[in-house]
Order: sequence, then structure tokens, then C-alpha cells
Amino acid sequence: MDRLVETVAEDEDNVLSGKYLHGLGQKARLSLVDVLEAPWGFWGSFTGTGAATFEETVQLGAWRMAGIGPLPHILDHNPQERHPQQSHSTEDHPTSYSCTITSLTPTKVSCTAAGLSAGSYRPMVTMAGARAVVGNKVTSTTLPVASALTPQSGSINGGAVLVGNSSGFIPGYMMVVVGGAECSMLQESANTISCRLPPGIEGEAAVVVSVACSENVMAAKAFTYAAAVTPMLLSVTPSTDVVSSTTLTLDGTGFTLSGGTPEVTVGGKRCGLVSPASPTSLQCIVPALGGGKHEVVVRDAVYGDSNNLSISLIFSLTSLTPSSGSFGGARIMLAGQGFDPDGGSLVTLCDLPCDLVSSDSTTAITCVAPALPHSEADVTCDVVVSSPNGLSASLLGGFTYQLALTLSLTGLEPQ
Repeated sequence: MDRLVETVAEDEDNVLSGKYLHGLGQKARLSLVDVLEAPWGFWGSFTGTGAATFEETVQLGAWRMAGIGPLPHILDHNPQERHPQQSHSTEDHPTSYSCTITSLTPTKVSCTAAGLSAGSYRPMVTMAGARAVVGNKVTSTTLPVASALTPQSGSINGGAVLVGNSSGFIPGYMMVVVGGAECSMLQESANTISCRLPPGIEGEAAVVVSVACSENVMAAKAFTYAAAVTPMLLSVTPSTDVVSSTTLTLDGTGFTLSGGTPEVTVGGKRCGLVSPASPTSLQCIVPALGGGKHEVVVRDAVYGDSNNLSISLIFSLTSLTPSSGSFGGARIMLAGQGFDPDGGSLVTLCDLPCDLVSSDSTTAITCVAPALPHSEADVTCDVVVSSPNGLSASLLGGFTYQLALTLSLTGLEPQ
């Protein structure tokens, strides 16, 4: 949306000085006042255009207006303070805006600035043959405007992507609150925002857009949390003793409310559909996950999330190869189920850490057994695998340090 900024000079010692104007909303006007009351031909000579009047110099393109901003206090707002681990997409906003001249009088020039972000600005005027900047007294304040929202209703469990179109946004300096809860930002640009909706209580919820150093703006229409467009998950089979790559069967209602393909997540990871979903049933394959409890959620393509049900994945240690080795250490491979695919598992032998070599599988871990001090007898150790969520599995006496497998130095010649 185009915006206009207005500045009026009031100090005869400075042709380009002026006064603060606040709360101008969507349309204000930027103006240059000829307080010199210059004689006929002065501005034509000054700009090198040969024009008779100030108005003619503008018509000939001798003047250009722009906003220099936002003012420094806008930049004091660190977007990382609002989004400590910001991973969503943001679009850079310009630090200056062109202002296209739309009208003028012998003492005033008006212009429009498109895509102006919310905040305060110092106008600047440039003309052929010279350049001048409006004095520090001159500022203009613009406000963000929130308009269309899509979708207008969604699941009471949240999860829908809310898209808002408007103007005056500042990418990286924004927050959206729906029904008093923050909407997790996904993408920001000067004219569009999108965020993942939080859960809400059935009924209308106000949508408030906050931009750094500007007033909060409420969207023209509220978002409606509705049970009628909320998927319902009734059962998941199997729900215990599950392993990665198991096929799950989900039963419920409203899986295809919007007509699109639903998404299923298990433990936050996508569970790949085996076949097209029906409104009441679907099947998917469990992704690579560590052992323990994980939530299963069905997400409608438009309206958002179902309730969640939990399933339990196995965490076990079944074998160790080789089961014996040198006191100097040996490379061993552990087999089992539910190991952390992100490498977060910890392996110990005799309570000493086994240095991980490969740990990105849910069924296998390779590590180097720690060296032990020389002993007069074999030493048998328990082998323990621990997961990041506190689970553990062990093989009692699973590995033996053997003298027979340990090289020893008995002499050195010449000494």
C-alpha cells in the first residue's frame, strides 16, 4: 500500500527544517516549503533547468524525494531477542524509500512512498545540481496495517498456517499474537506474514500484529477456533513395542476436511503415508526415531492439527561384536533398537566412555572401547547404552578384556 509523508518548514534560517508529525496513519504528505519566496527564475537558475517557477522545476524532474529511515531507535530492536533461535524466512527491508511526486504548488511538493515500513523517518530532498537533507526536527511516523487473514477458521489444537496480508511490516522485528498466545513465525516480508497457530479455545480470537517501535495493530477480522474443522484421532495401532519402519494404522474423523492430503507426524517427524488417506483412516510408516514415547498427530492441510496420541518405541541392546578384545581397546559394534539417529546415544564399558565412530542409525552403533591399565587377569565389563531421554539398556558382562588378545613388550634390544 502506498503511503504519503508530510513535512512543512517553519524555520526561516533553514529552508528544509520542520516539525514532527505523529499518528498520520496510512496517508500523510511530504512537502517542501519555499520560505525564501524566491523571485521569478531563481529556482530555474538554481537547478540548472532554466524553469520560470518552482513548480516547473519539479515538473522537469529536478527534484527527488526519499525517506531516510527508519530512525536509529528502530535498529536498537534486535530480532534475536524476540526469536532467539530464529529459523523462519525473513525478507530484508530497505533503509530508504523512493517518494514519487504527485502534486505541488509554488511552495509545496507532495509525494507517495510505496511499501513504507512502520516507524519514524527523516525525509530527504535531492535536486539536480544540489542535495539537501531535511533538518533533524522533521520526522514522520507511519503505522502498520493488518488486513486479510487466511484461513479465517481452524483447529482448536492449532497447527494451521495463518497468512496475513497488509503493509508497513518490518521483517525480523515482528510478532503475531492470536487469542493471547504467540503465533510461531514462519515467514516475514514487508507486506505478508505467515505463522503457525497455537492451540485455542473454541470461538473468536483477536489477531494482534506487533512491530518494533510501533503501536500494536489488530487485524480487521478475528480468527475463529472451531471444533467443526478439527481432526479427531481416536486410535493408533500398534501403540507399543514399535520400531522405526513399522506401519501404523490411524483411525479417527476429519482427516481430509479441507480436501487436501493430510500430514502425519510421529515425534515431530513426518510419517510417510502408505496410501491415500480417507476421512476416517490412514496408514503411515514410522520414521527413524529413538526409543521411548512419541506423540502422533494428524495435520489437515488447511485447518491444522488433531489431538495427539502416544506410541512407545522399543529401546534395547541385543548384541555386541566382538565380545572380547585387547586391554589396549578395540572397535566394537552394538546392535539393538531405538538408538538415537541424531547421534545422542552414549556407550560405556566398565563405566568408561566408548568413543563413538558411527551412531546415526536406530539399530547399530560403532565405537572404540576404552583402554584399560594392564592386569594380571582378564577383566569383564558391563556394556551400557543410554539415550538422550534417559532410557538405558545393558549387556551384563558383555565385553571381556583378555590378556591373550593383548600384545605385551617383554624386552628391547639393543638396550
